[in-house]
Amino acid sequence: MTTNNHPAHGPVSLDRLHQISEILSKAAAQSDGGNLGYAMADAVKVIDEVLGLRRNYLALRCEIEDVQSQLYEAENQANEYDRELQERRKGNAWNPISEPPTDYRVVYCWSSESGMGVEARYLLGEWIPCHEDEEDEVEFFTHWIELPQGPKQ
Repeated sequence: MTTNNHPAHGPVSLDRLHQISEILSKAAAQSDGGNLGYAMADAVKVIDEVLGLRRNYLALRCEIEDVQSQLYEAENQANEYDRELQERRKGNAWNPISEPPTDYRVVYCWSSESGMGVEARYLLGEWIPCHEDEEDEVEFFTHWIELPQGPKQ
């Protein structure tokens, strides 16, 4: 059994298209101008057009991949902003006084008696105001909220 490794017996590669175009172009130039010569010239135009379309396709594919990458990055950024916003909202939500923070940080407590806020911390099962003159307010605390973070410089 004989095998034929000639490129015509395999798929048409990019290199093979360039070879065919060159061969047909030379043959068309040497032609006597008959129908075969015109057909070869037309075949060269078709191959050149296919090669041009392939270049355009590859360029567009690269652009699409770039846009997809940018969209992926933008989506990740949006998700990050969303998580940050949710954390901020969580920090800006009033919590019932019956659900105190689990650590000993200072928070802002609302007093229904005075209609204003008081800085306090929850320590060993009781609320302790940060200022001595506000000790009477503790029994009127209804809600607490995280203190805002200081300005970023």
